[in-house]
Amino acid sequence: MTNIAILSASRGVTLIKRFKKNLANNGGGKVYALDVSTDRPAMLFADEMIVCPYVGSENYDEFILNFCKEHSIDLLLSCRDEDLIELARLKKEINAIGTLVMVASDETIRLCHEKKLFNEFCKKNHFSIPKVFDAQSKISFPVFLKPNVGKGSTNTFKVLNAQMLESILANYEEDFIVQEFLDSTEYSVDLFADFNGEVISVVPRHRVLTVAGESYIGKTVKNKKIIEESIRLSKTLKLVGHNTLQCFFDGEIVKWIEVNPRFGGAANLGFESGHDTTEYLVSILRGDKVTPKVGEFDSGLKMLRYTNDVFKSEDKAKPKNKIFCIDIDGTICTEGCPYENAKPITKVVNKINELYNENTIILYTARGASSGFDWKPLTEKQLNEWGVKYHSLLMGKPYADYYIDNKAIDVLDWI
Repeated sequence: MTNIAILSASRGVTLIKRFKKNLANNGGGKVYALDVSTDRPAMLFADEMIVCPYVGSENYDEFILNFCKEHSIDLLLSCRDEDLIELARLKKEINAIGTLVMVASDETIRLCHEKKLFNEFCKKNHFSIPKVFDAQSKISFPVFLKPNVGKGSTNTFKVLNAQMLESILANYEEDFIVQEFLDSTEYSVDLFADFNGEVISVVPRHRVLTVAGESYIGKTVKNKKIIEESIRLSKTLKLVGHNTLQCFFDGEIVKWIEVNPRFGGAANLGFESGHDTTEYLVSILRGDKVTPKVGEFDSGLKMLRYTNDVFKSEDKAKPKNKIFCIDIDGTICTEGCPYENAKPITKVVNKINELYNENTIILYTARGASSGFDWKPLTEKQLNEWGVKYHSLLMGKPYADYYIDNKAIDVLDWI
């Protein structure tokens, strides 16, 4: 059993689903979602939701250490920059209780957090960045204005003239960076490095359309120059785990603008292109060697993101007198292994048992559909051992790669 905890889970529904799927297929385990409120979409999709204190609060360190110890957390990560600063500081203490933290060193996190420090790092190590104007520089407009510490597109401006620049600087208290405005193509790069810093995968994606700093339309691009520079930047900066790098490329020069040493909001495009980095992390936790697969991804894959709505109600009545037809492998238990080695997915079993008394539960499986072997005795034995309550078991489901049903519900949404 492997347990993973995600701090500041927020809207990271896809990330939680990916981890749950990979854990289910690799011996089982739990995904914990932590945030300061239960009113965060990702909290509803985790195996357990935990309300945690704000980062930097008086009891934050104690809470994190006790939580990891009490829940036997194997991997701790965060989707928020502010958490990374604290996790880097606490890394040795967290590792000492047996929890691996997906965070780089304190120095690396500081370089990524403050853009002025990142710019200096790039200059020192011969990485190209947009030209930066200081108080003595003769400014060529338009320029781009961004905070030294910030995220998304908050308080960023395309400045057209000196009057506009003066007005913004007078009305905002931000520590701004004034840099050249680039109209070349912008890219995000999903880069994964193991915990020794070896780069395993690099997936550049063209940011076709961005909303509030996140890519809503993106397309994977197999660009040799960006891949090579990404690997060099990762090794020099000493990145670990999943990272989101951002740059501009004019066909000749890669100009870096920032590095977010964590999962980004559009990481799903990288997953679907052939590099599910949540799977890499689960493999590492299991002690498996993850071999580099740089350049091996589906180029030209386009992602169109959209928002979805989740509803929760304290007064929502439980279903009554309904018929539930539920698959076994990959739903009630793990799949991708010999049937006799399958492990129950506890949260699904509990959900089925809650519905059992006032509804009809029909379980079905494709076991034996292609081989003709009778798996019913083993299946009945497993369901009994797992404590699954049901009314009937059907050993008749045709084998297929895809099942399409207008009444189907994704099991991860259901639980």
